[in-house]
Amino acid sequence: ADRAAVAALNLALQPEQLRELAHAIKGAARIVRAQQVIASCEQLELAWAQEPPQPVEHNALQALVQALTALEQGLLYHLQRSPTVAAGAA
Repeated sequence: ADRAAVAALNLALQPEQLRELAHAIKGAARIVRAQQVIASCEQLELAWAQEPPQPVEHNALQALVQALTALEQGLLYHLQRSPTVAAGAA
């Protein structure tokens, strides 16, 4: 859901809303130690926390989307390979 939210991000949103979204994603990423996601979120949080908010390059958002996609793929891979999860799903 977070990856879709970032991919569809409307930069016309208020910087505070964007910063809150990045912060929420970063919190979830910390749970699974997704360092690239954390770093991307921190970069965006810093830009949007400035007064006045700094514009964010498309590359910074794209880096977050790519990091979230890689995390999602990694999690799915491990879930599919885990005998415990597979047994519980049956």
